[in-house]
Amino acid sequence: MNTMNVNVYDNKIFAPLKHGTRFLSKIFPTHTHANTSNVNKECAFLPPKNPIWCIYRDPMEHLVSALHSEIITMDTYGDLTISDVMNKFTQLEGSMHWNKDILKDLYYTWDKVHKNGFNIVELKELSNLLIELGYNVPEYDYEEFQFHHLKSWVSKEDIISMVQTDFPKEWEYLMSIVESENEFYYKLNNKIRIPIKFV
Repeated sequence: MNTMNVNVYDNKIFAPLKHGTRFLSKIFPTHTHANTSNVNKECAFLPPKNPIWCIYRDPMEHLVSALHSEIITMDTYGDLTISDVMNKFTQLEGSMHWNKDILKDLYYTWDKVHKNGFNIVELKELSNLLIELGYNVPEYDYEEFQFHHLKSWVSKEDIISMVQTDFPKEWEYLMSIVESENEFYYKLNNKIRIPIKFV
């Protein structure tokens, strides 16, 4: 089964890695962390009386950000190579920062499990959400989250160009996943639910 790395803030904000977690960690001094095979299991740990706010993002942005993070930090994990990173991204279980079914899982959780208390918010609206919930929110500084301090830093554009050139089959596979996830991104953005079929 796929594994998803998630953080839960203040028992109400649910964010998979690469979905605003570093920004959220600046605001909340503590959070719980879990590895879970699907969203439904993680939501079961949240207090049912609290509304849940789940952060999601554009699937292509998520993929590029995850590839960037794992490639430029791979030297901190020993003798990892770019081939090792690409293998993780194309395996069923995914990687630390990327799960191929994340929007699919989020969609079905929102649609069928927590309709009354499971709210979905796109990453670009995270600051607005936090302000509405009454938190003290610092101004978002894009450059702060770009890893420029790392010696191995290269741009996201350079990494994508390299992957497309050196790992064409893997890139084609990843693009098929993004295309599949785009369907659920559209449904989440437009609050489209699958009609209930009565048998």
